[in-house]
Amino acid sequence: MQQNNTQQNEIKKEHGAYIYALAVAVLICLQLAAAVIAAVIWRDSLLEESANLPPEFLLFASFLLQAAFTALYFLFYRKRRIKPTHRLKTKLHPAWYALSALLGIACLFLFMGAHTLFDNFLRWAGYTAPDSPFADPSGFLQKSLIILTAVIAAPIGEELIFRGGLIDGLDKKYPVFVTAVLSGVLFSFMHMSPAQTIYQFFLGFAAACLVLRTKSVLPGIILHMVSNLIVALSLMINPVEAFFTAYTQQFIFRSFAGGLVLSILLAAIGTAVFSGLVLINVKSKKPQNGEQAINIESTTAKNTLFPAERKNNRVFYACLIAPFLVTLFVWIGAFLV
Repeated sequence: MQQNNTQQNEIKKEHGAYIYALAVAVLICLQLAAAVIAAVIWRDSLLEESANLPPEFLLFASFLLQAAFTALYFLFYRKRRIKPTHRLKTKLHPAWYALSALLGIACLFLFMGAHTLFDNFLRWAGYTAPDSPFADPSGFLQKSLIILTAVIAAPIGEELIFRGGLIDGLDKKYPVFVTAVLSGVLFSFMHMSPAQTIYQFFLGFAAACLVLRTKSVLPGIILHMVSNLIVALSLMINPVEAFFTAYTQQFIFRSFAGGLVLSILLAAIGTAVFSGLVLINVKSKKPQNGEQAINIESTTAKNTLFPAERKNNRVFYACLIAPFLVTLFVWIGAFLV
């Protein structure tokens, strides 16, 4: 019985790495397919800064990616008949949903300074971000696609993969804080965009802390949706854009030294707040005698199955490191190009 339980735990630990590796593979394949379509139809390249592709095409391609992420998540769990630890449907107090929305707003104010600071560093290093299909939307179709993709599809697809499937595996292997940090790092580099690196990391870290605290992916989706909604509104409504421009330039970066200190301070406050959501909860839970006995039995079982444990760990790390290196390689390429 102990051996079967151990094998089942190993499956739960490893499937998070599997779903992350599959998601990166889907991402690369769809990007290559989009590049081929762009080359055939418009005789243009996604890799060139001068690419003059229709924004609708790029937005629709982004939507298809998020739809593929969502389908991958449900098909993966259904095929393997694994019940996710951090489920999409979980009974939570309504206050958690309101708190998730408020924290989505707080992410912008707490981490926007760090994002701007890193963006200034990239400019100093000679990097210029390519034009985004989300920038300067015009017409009903483009604005509708931005809302559909960035505000609805992306939070659902990305949270299911990175705060659902991936965290299910990482949470079995690492402490909660390390799990949240790794989720943020892998999520950030998945975008393969130097300009988005810092904010995407903090957004992923914040969502991971909420998901780990509530055992539900839904608060992470809400936080992600609210954050993306405000960014989308800033692209469509001039007063919203003017407000955040004034916030970063006139409040945070009134001087470089002051902006540097304030950006780090705000990011540290945000990190402490979100870390507290999971760390305080962990410390408040004292193991009972029965739980201690189970832990001793599971440790003994792992020691008796040490060769299998080493093999499973190699597979686990390979499925995490190899896809991450692919995204890191593309990230470096985007920075150099």
